Amino acid sequence: MKISFIQTIKKFNKLSIKYYYEKLLNLKSTPAEIAFSIALGIFIGLLFPIGLQTIIAVPISIFLGSNVLLTVTATLISNPLTILPIYYAAINIGQFITHIEISWNSISEFLTSPSFSGILNLSQNGLIVLFTGTSILALCCSVIMYFVIYKLICAHRKKRNLQV
Repeated sequence: MKISFIQTIKKFNKLSIKYYYEKLLNLKSTPAEIAFSIALGIFIGLLFPIGLQTIIAVPISIFLGSNVLLTVTATLISNPLTILPIYYAAINIGQFITHIEISWNSISEFLTSPSFSGILNLSQNGLIVLFTGTSILALCCSVIMYFVIYKLICAHRKKRNLQV
């Protein structure tokens, strides 16, 4: 029996999201460890192109002592559905910071089929703009998410301890 994409999405409903959210909040790690693992994954997911993220995330996560599963899962922030807005924002940030203008024709060619070879076709200026933008975006988003996740887990655990 073949399961369609729509059926799979319907199975992944609010109950399963709540289930994984609760599992995250109740991990047997400190809030700082959980938040760091997720922030590291977001940083890697935004900085590196799709395809290299897991290869890079696993050794870095092991080296830094973070939760490998959380880190690798958080790299999924960039996926086929989110990569276009991420790269669009990164290019705009990169152009603003570097003051390098690149043609939107070459950018639109890259955005229609994002790949590592497409990155190389942007030229040196395009690479400088893209990696400047992704670096700033990755740093800002990972720092913000660290504090959001940390506060969320601390508040949840405090509330849970008060109820017991």
